[in-house]
Amino acid sequence: MKCKSACSFNAIVILPSINFIEVSEDMCHGCGVCAYVCPEQAITEKKERNRYHYVF
Repeated sequence: MKCKSACSFNAIVILPSINFIEVSEDMCHGCGVCAYVCPEQAITEKKERNRYHYVF
């Protein structure tokens, strides 16, 4: 798959038995290259949620 080979951060894992890909949020840098090269447009970027909350 083009998306996996295009990812410089190895954030994409292909699960062929269920015809699915998984993107590791910990390894993904949000560059969007995978979404750009996907011929089926199966990958879309999502806005990152704020993972940090202020504690007062």
